[in-house]
Amino acid sequence: MPTDGEGNAEHPYSETSRLHLSMSSPLIDAIPIGVPACPVGSTDLYGMPRGVDGNGDGVPSCDIGAIEHQP
Repeated sequence: MPTDGEGNAEHPYSETSRLHLSMSSPLIDAIPIGVPACPVGSTDLYGMPRGVDGNGDGVPSCDIGAIEHQP
């Protein structure tokens, strides 16, 4: 098991402990699809698709960060 020199370095992710952005976050849909930070067909930390319309404005884009807000 990986460690950080002090102990267990793994972070246990589960359905109940997932991190989420609020709908009003400026991080949602901040990166246009097709730029290097938002390649077509990419996925987030949880394997969910990136480049979805997370803020409901009709324009799919990627969120800033490792987790894509799923509408």
